[in-house]
Amino acid sequence: MLDKIKIKCINRGLTMTELAMKLGISREYMYRKIKSKDNDFLKKTEKILNQPDTFVSEL
Repeated sequence: MLDKIKIKCINRGLTMTELAMKLGISREYMYRKIKSKDNDFLKKTEKILNQPDTFVSEL
């Protein structure tokens, strides 16, 4: 999942740090949330990255 998010960030010209800032959390906490596959968090990330709903369902 982390690699998919990194690729989407690169495609949109965002760093992981910038994504964390947009989510209002630290980069470290964001990595923990991604690793835990927190569905609510992934939906917020999905909105920021403008991904289709299937992004979360690929877990």
